[in-house]
Amino acid sequence: MLLLQALRAKDLDIAYRRVNVAQRNTIAAELLANERARRLLTEANQQDLQLYRYASEVWYPRLQREYGPALDDAWPGTSVASGGSTGVGPP
Repeated sequence: MLLLQALRAKDLDIAYRRVNVAQRNTIAAELLANERARRLLTEANQQDLQLYRYASEVWYPRLQREYGPALDDAWPGTSVASGGSTGVGPP
């Protein structure tokens, strides 16, 4: 658990900024109109959802059990219980 504390970037800025965004949605429209491309996107999204479910339902609860109540103290402002977001825990 000390490793997790050491790896946490204290100056990490996670504010969302759009970069390299297309001016028009023509590429998105073409991808969604193409049945094969749409199927591949859907499959990839399902894998993302599986990973998120694992992180939120298995990995994060295990981390909470192993680290104990000090997890919230080690990462202030990231407690799911306090309304913060860890980026991996349940919303």
